[in-house]
Amino acid sequence: MKKIKKIILGLIIIILPISSAAASGSEEMVQENSTMAENAIQSEDGTPVILEMNGTEVGAVINTTLAGREFLKMLPYSVSVSRAADDLCGTVREELPSDPSEGRTSWKIGEIGWFGGWFTILVDHEEKFSNMPGIPIIGKINDEDMSIVKSFKGRVDIKIRLAEIAEEENTVNLYVGDTRLTAELADNSTAEALKKMLADGPVAVDMRDYGSMEKVGTLPKSLPRNDEQITTEAGDLILYQGNAFVIYYAPNSWNFTRIGKIKNISAEELKKILGKGNVTVKLSLD
Repeated sequence: MKKIKKIILGLIIIILPISSAAASGSEEMVQENSTMAENAIQSEDGTPVILEMNGTEVGAVINTTLAGREFLKMLPYSVSVSRAADDLCGTVREELPSDPSEGRTSWKIGEIGWFGGWFTILVDHEEKFSNMPGIPIIGKINDEDMSIVKSFKGRVDIKIRLAEIAEEENTVNLYVGDTRLTAELADNSTAEALKKMLADGPVAVDMRDYGSMEKVGTLPKSLPRNDEQITTEAGDLILYQGNAFVIYYAPNSWNFTRIGKIKNISAEELKKILGKGNVTVKLSLD
């Protein structure tokens, strides 16, 4: 870390303005830009990444600064670092464009810096870096993973990649006695409204047989309709007239709203599970 300070200080001496008037103006600009940068970098906006550190995965977020955005274009990226007194640091050959207005005057534990030919993660003694000359910070290690980062000694090989963000499942569970059925929901406002209803807790629907082709029951409140001409199949979940919830186990053609479809079940299996008479079906997101 001492090498980094020497490099930065050397750069400052080279570019220091000769005119005292220019120096005064530069100081005001640095103060203004630093305030802007603090606000920008402390934003929760950013891109989740994974740092694989000697085989252990650590989460981080790359920020929305110019340097951060340019770094994302380099992923996946590998760098080797070593533990120093204050940080994990390693040399890098690539130059990373940065916006001077986004330079930070302080460096906090967990923050990832890229400056002076070094890739660095501050792990200790942040009080020593409370007056830095506008360093570019590209991201921050997740707080819950900092204990892992601090535990590394010696050489650490880091591979950085974008985090895989799991897509939210668009499903609902139906419980018939001890049997759980899972349905894939349609992409419409009806299905969204049903999920919002179930977010408050499971809903039990008392259902009766109708026409030897379906079970039908009344929902506690109406849902938005998206009616269309549909020929049903076994497992189709249908909304009829806004508040009638229908499970089909045989075909029927009518103007309905599609809610979803029960997955991986045959007509005979579904008919057996639902039974011949009345049945209570519990709808749940869990």
